[in-house]
Amino acid sequence: MRIFIPTWNRSAAIRTHKIFDGADYTIVVHNDDERRAYIDNPTVPRNRVEVSGVKPGAHGLTRQREWILENLVDYDEWFIFADDNVRRIEVVPEPYYSEDRLEYPKKYSSWWRKTFATVCDLDEFMQIAYDMTVRAEEIDAYLCGFAAVDNYYFRSTHWQHVAFVIGKMYLQHSDWNIRYNHVISMEDYYNTAQHFLRYGKILKNNYVRPHAVHYEAGGMGRYEERAAYREQDCVALMRMFPGLFRVRKSKRADLSLVVHTEDRLEAWRQSMRKPAKEVSKCLMR
Repeated sequence: MRIFIPTWNRSAAIRTHKIFDGADYTIVVHNDDERRAYIDNPTVPRNRVEVSGVKPGAHGLTRQREWILENLVDYDEWFIFADDNVRRIEVVPEPYYSEDRLEYPKKYSSWWRKTFATVCDLDEFMQIAYDMTVRAEEIDAYLCGFAAVDNYYFRSTHWQHVAFVIGKMYLQHSDWNIRYNHVISMEDYYNTAQHFLRYGKILKNNYVRPHAVHYEAGGMGRYEERAAYREQDCVALMRMFPGLFRVRKSKRADLSLVVHTEDRLEAWRQSMRKPAKEVSKCLMR
């Protein structure tokens, strides 16, 4: 399975490729100047860097993902999108990984915390990723995500079909029917919503978590640099997908899902069917 790492302005700080040393990964930069900066990093192989030529900036990641899908991915292919600053991948080890649900006695909290933070090596992760694609196709889901938080109390259920798929790392099928929006910087919310609309589910594995720092310097910038865009995105996403998201109670502009079950998600999809043409026009602006 191939891995694509879109990146911008992190030529010295990029680290995700180190996790995938030995796998088939491609680092995608915006222009030739960026390419020269990245290959000056001794850990970045020259033949692993591809230039997209798309415009960087607040919406550059969306454009990068779209370009990769249209130019590098084959028909009917599962592939991995990964941000450029993933430090490691954590997994719940066996025999617990095979369980559908885990119960946590409070007196073992420290032990469980360490268990959920077990480092996952490359071979194990690639096998997990392949198994997830098989499981996803069995239920007609074509977007697969991982845990977004480290708190194991929110990760007791192994598999979810209705959940937000964070953009730090995820598996996606080469579906050209899933469109991109060039004015939404919170592209992972948009992508999740698009898959909900088309397929009615995703597949999320709560026993695996990519560990990365959010809002690092470089890339799209620190939170303060993104705040204005995120505030606009929250309003736009709730307008595009009414009833799916709500504003999260936080000091930062963020959203959370309103629906959490397949029945409620299907009811939401039914509510979106009548104005489908108008919604599609809005999404493609």
